Amino acid sequence: MTWLRRRMKEVVEGEALLHRCQADIDMHEDDHPMYPATVNDHKLHEHAEKVLKLLVGPENVKPGDKIMAGEDFSFYQQKIPAVFAALAEMYIQDHQNQTKYGQ
Repeated sequence: MTWLRRRMKEVVEGEALLHRCQADIDMHEDDHPMYPATVNDHKLHEHAEKVLKLLVGPENVKPGDKIMAGEDFSFYQQKIPAVFAALAEMYIQDHQNQTKYGQ
């Protein structure tokens, strides 16, 4: 994140200088600190997937969409290998368009 912050400052200030202006960038990090990306450890992911398939059956283990996520958990992942997963997260739409949680 330090690299991103530094690079954004370089680009903004450089572009302003090109147009004979001055610019300042404030990312409000004191109020809203940046979170690192949540990135699963590959080996642990494979292990968790294998165990889940044994526990609940392979037909019930489905990959989620890849998303850009910032999560408190990512701070742990900077210190130790870890896997972030959503379990039993399924939505069922009934005939009245009421969302219910499935199992």
